[in-house]
Amino acid sequence: MFNFIKRYRQRKKQEKKFNNYIFQHKAKMIKLFYEILQWQDCEWITKDVRILNELWYRILEHDDSLYSKAEYKAFRAHYYPIDIYEKIDNEEKFEEALEHHYRTNDHHWQYRKDYNVLTLDVKLACVENLIDWIARKSDPYSKYYDIIDSLDVPVTQRDFMKDFLSIIEKNIKEQVDD
Repeated sequence: MFNFIKRYRQRKKQEKKFNNYIFQHKAKMIKLFYEILQWQDCEWITKDVRILNELWYRILEHDDSLYSKAEYKAFRAHYYPIDIYEKIDNEEKFEEALEHHYRTNDHHWQYRKDYNVLTLDVKLACVENLIDWIARKSDPYSKYYDIIDSLDVPVTQRDFMKDFLSIIEKNIKEQVDD
């Protein structure tokens, strides 16, 4: 019985860490969103209130599917396991949850790999994708260009993502230099 209580407490502790990670990640995305609003290169976002609102809601609702029954336990056990055994036992469930995550969130390239037309929705999904990557890691921009080149998406999406990434890179460098 004490082992059950101990594992329950450990799981709750890991859930708290996982929830905190999600919260911090969204906070970083919101910060980058506000920075983007100040860039002249992004007037296509700021000049139309509908586009601005759509991107804002995308950022606010980013990865909310992680809290769903189909994803939460598997993602938590994968990234914040109680122990190595929980992580190993969870591998198959995590793969299923990851597939669900990709099918549910259009900012992941796996969702939109067959979208040949670069509509406004696809552009906003690409922007959210880039904000997600940059908020999650501190990799050099060259790595992101390499990742974009390797994506199994139409060339129009890759080109748009590279163009938008160059805007982010230029403006963030400018802010550091100021």
